[in-house]
Amino acid sequence: MSQVFRRIHEYYVGNQIGYGSFSSVRCAYQKDTFEEKAIKMISKKRLFEKCRHNSPIYNQMLYGESTLGSLLTHPRIAKIKEVIQTDGQIFQVMDLYEGDLRQVQFDTINMKKILIIVDDILSAIEYLHMNHICHRDIKIENILIDSNGRAFLSDFSFLSFSLDTLHQILGSVGTTAPEVFDGNYDGLKADIWSFGILHFKWR
Repeated sequence: MSQVFRRIHEYYVGNQIGYGSFSSVRCAYQKDTFEEKAIKMISKKRLFEKCRHNSPIYNQMLYGESTLGSLLTHPRIAKIKEVIQTDGQIFQVMDLYEGDLRQVQFDTINMKKILIIVDDILSAIEYLHMNHICHRDIKIENILIDSNGRAFLSDFSFLSFSLDTLHQILGSVGTTAPEVFDGNYDGLKADIWSFGILHFKWR
């Protein structure tokens, strides 16, 4: 498939390689070095609509995507290299990965590789929890895989500090802990539930 590139700041942005309810992910190249990158393009308008015009949730998700996510430094968390923000969009520049965990068939890899991926995910979760941060959207689609078969936790829309009981009902249907829907939960424990569901679904 041919690509039509457009320029965003110091990057040439091409075809879409992923998407969400308020964002899309496109392949990109750095203008001077032509190093391959991925750019997550977040529409503030669609994000606000996703939040059902709830300003507190919108502001928190905006903070997670534009600020908190870029501060995370762990080898098993997808690193946001740069954040470019305009009135209508947020652009997150990241490394380009091979795909996500959906492309890794559990029954086609050996136990050693399975344990490496599981350990990678748990290592990323442990880092967040040691810093009193919960992810709140741990699922197969948010685990990126590189060319060496290593796993990286991604997507920081629902990131939150978890120093006390949380009340915002956020997450994905099918992987979110039941107590989240009661609006009274421990974000760290809810993450562990989601990890268990992720592992069950992957198998």
